[in-house]
Amino acid sequence: MSAAAFNSQTRHFNKRIKQRVGIPKKGRDRFVKLALEKGYRTEDFEENSKVRNYLERICKNDGHFAVIYNDYVVIFVDNNIAVTILHLPDIISKELEKINKRRKLNG
Repeated sequence: MSAAAFNSQTRHFNKRIKQRVGIPKKGRDRFVKLALEKGYRTEDFEENSKVRNYLERICKNDGHFAVIYNDYVVIFVDNNIAVTILHLPDIISKELEKINKRRKLNG
């Protein structure tokens, strides 16, 4: 992915990340870049897991995908433009912790 693809954000996203996360303007590009590089995507989870079902439910539209990063869900469109950011629900966060523990135990 090109560097230009990482720092593309909508006005709505910039408003929401300031409101919900509190990241200053200079840190937003880095947050989006790290979310794309290190975040969890739908395909990272088993077919019928709670986390995968949640991600599929919030990204019903074709061309949209969600990434979980730092207890937030970032919604992107196909060309890696960040559209909005949501808090990760507690029940999904707990399920993600269980999955991470299992992955560490299994190597």
